[in-house]
Amino acid sequence: DPDWEQAAQYWRNTLAENIWVDHHRFYATHPEQLARLNALVQPPDSMSNASCPASGE
Repeated sequence: DPDWEQAAQYWRNTLAENIWVDHHRFYATHPEQLARLNALVQPPDSMSNASCPASGE
């Protein structure tokens, strides 16, 4: 199939959207779990002090 790359990308996008919607729905209906998740991930003090994993900082 010469269009396999486009078909594969379509299915990757579809799967990613379904996962995002499911997670969004879960955290919208379970605020205590969202608070628990947010407690695990603290934002940086400012964006200028944020490390960049891609740069190796």
